[in-house]
Amino acid sequence: MDTLADFALVLLVFGISTISSQKLESSIDKNRNAHTYEPPMTAIPAGKLPMPLYRPMVSYDKSDSSIYIFGGVREERYQNQILRYDIATSTTTYVGNIPGFGWIYEGAVQLARPGEFFYFGGDNSQNSQAYKFNRESNHTIKVADLPRSVNSVTTVIRESSSAEVILFGGNGKRDGVLKFDLETFESSEIGSLPSQCTGNPTSVLVEDKAHIFCQSFNSTSNDSGSLLVMNLNFMDSQTILMGWPRVDHPQSAIFNGQHIYIIGGYFALQGLSTNGMIKVDPMTHLWTFVPLNDMPIRNQEYFYKQPPTAVYVEEMNRIYMIGGVSMHKVIGDTSYHDDVWYVDLNPAQTSSTTNNPPPSSPDSSTYAPTTTTTLSPDTFNCNNRTDGYYPHSLDCTLYLVCYDGLAEVRPCPRPFNFDPLLRLCRPPEVVDCLATTLYAVHMETKLPKVLHSITVFYDGEDSIYLFGGTSLNSYQSDVIMYDIPSGSLTNIGSMPYLVHGATSYGDGVGNILTFGGAGFGEYVMKGETNTVEKYE
Repeated sequence: MDTLADFALVLLVFGISTISSQKLESSIDKNRNAHTYEPPMTAIPAGKLPMPLYRPMVSYDKSDSSIYIFGGVREERYQNQILRYDIATSTTTYVGNIPGFGWIYEGAVQLARPGEFFYFGGDNSQNSQAYKFNRESNHTIKVADLPRSVNSVTTVIRESSSAEVILFGGNGKRDGVLKFDLETFESSEIGSLPSQCTGNPTSVLVEDKAHIFCQSFNSTSNDSGSLLVMNLNFMDSQTILMGWPRVDHPQSAIFNGQHIYIIGGYFALQGLSTNGMIKVDPMTHLWTFVPLNDMPIRNQEYFYKQPPTAVYVEEMNRIYMIGGVSMHKVIGDTSYHDDVWYVDLNPAQTSSTTNNPPPSSPDSSTYAPTTTTTLSPDTFNCNNRTDGYYPHSLDCTLYLVCYDGLAEVRPCPRPFNFDPLLRLCRPPEVVDCLATTLYAVHMETKLPKVLHSITVFYDGEDSIYLFGGTSLNSYQSDVIMYDIPSGSLTNIGSMPYLVHGATSYGDGVGNILTFGGAGFGEYVMKGETNTVEKYE
């Protein structure tokens, strides 16, 4: 084997899935996510609220084509009303409130069934209670006391043996995971996050995996936006540093069945305009930025201090956005918004990222969209392949996307090349352009046992290091070196703890560092002696 492509596909033989929609493996470095820009989309006005409002809880009920708006803040005064926004007429009416609440703020709302909403906690004296609002009667009743405060919580709803809401974080237990049964109204702690979810989290459910966006999970870096993916079947998780600005304000997240869209939460001066959306591929966790024209702020000198609250309307493939607060970047002049508008995602489903690197200033950029072409099935076949990104056989500036058995060719942003090991576009100085023939799978050797969730490090020369993993539901501690030229495997030692889903880095002088994982440790393997010691 004499190319990067060869050993990249050997990893597939090992059963290592670096990017997969089916497995949650190791943590991922934020440097993998140098973002690109998509062509701008347009925000379409769709009526007004009866008052300026920010940070309400919203939920869409398709049985009456309406968005229900719970509480929020009106010009620094907390609200406790429930409003109904009718999509067909773009009108808003008052339909009720939650009894005993001084305000409805920083809680969570989920639609359990047509016309029936559940509200959890919030920043008030009822922050450990659950309420049910019935659309037909316009009445709200308390249904349960929760075991702890769920102020600043984020939730997803899923069907298992019975419908249930999963609540993540909250001031009562920032790393807690709470389950609430929508039939019995019983609740219980079912797990924990790997670290505290601080700030104002938001989440979406993709299949059985909750994608949770938090204020960096204990990080204080200015460039620390992070994503936690938790498999709700097995309660294991993966933390990914996404490389976007730190989250200082509430975010909204929606999933339209193909991509996750993040609205707001970051400070505009940290690099991205708040007039736009971050678009995340839930399979690969790569992201792009989608600018939005005609959002209702005065001009580009303003940014969203409190972003609009967003909700997805599936049958229209639209994101509706409600209210928000904008502020001048310098003088601090503040505007409170009563606007409702939407973004039609249909154009976004057929457009692709630009072929140019990100401009220095989003406000003065031009965008040159490129198109994708369908690859001949005679050249590359996605049948029986996992959905994901694959190297192109003839051009390393291109890559292939498999989705539901179909293949597409897409370009990397100039001047990047596709890295077949990490399955993403990276600068040419770190990815040699070696692709000249079809990549071949080399069945030259096998691991000593069946393994998955291995932590992998490539030394940039002739060796791949494999740390731990899981074999037959048992965590492992072995350190194995794979020699690329010979195709041989050598057990060179063991970690002082069991390794499952850790992160690995090279320090540039021959040493390999591993962080976190099931062992919750930070260790360094010395390159000269292959000895492992605690990293200080």
